[in-house]
Amino acid sequence: TGAQSLSIVAPLDVLRQRLMNELNRRRMRELQGSRIQQNRQLLTSI
Repeated sequence: TGAQSLSIVAPLDVLRQRLMNELNRRRMRELQGSRIQQNRQLLTSI
């Protein structure tokens, strides 16, 4: 039973890590996107 529970837990940990990585990537992309938009607004307002 120990081996079975381990085989179930390991993939879950991998999935969780992938989810966290994906969320972080999206967050960084959104931050960069908003920064670019702010720069564009600054350029157009000048």
